[in-house]
Amino acid sequence: MAQTKRSPAKHSPAGKRLIDSMREVQALEFARRARTVREGLGLSQAEFARRFGLSLRSLQEWEQARRLPDRVVFAYLRVIERNPEAVQSAVKPNAA
Repeated sequence: MAQTKRSPAKHSPAGKRLIDSMREVQALEFARRARTVREGLGLSQAEFARRFGLSLRSLQEWEQARRLPDRVVFAYLRVIERNPEAVQSAVKPNAA
């Protein structure tokens, strides 16, 4: 059975404002969490980004709630929060 392409949902102005507000709340919550995890490890933004293979610029954008990361980053932060040593070991380049 062939699938048809769906056009993007059209929202009223009030619906758009509500969606934008929800995204802003998500960005603020992620910013708080990311900063809390990083500071809990006692790392600067640059060190945290380097240690866990993240873009420094992206981390800065996330912590300032200017950008909301992809869902994968939400999960990655949770894993870093729960077991930073395992993540660090997993992303560390193998010594040749």
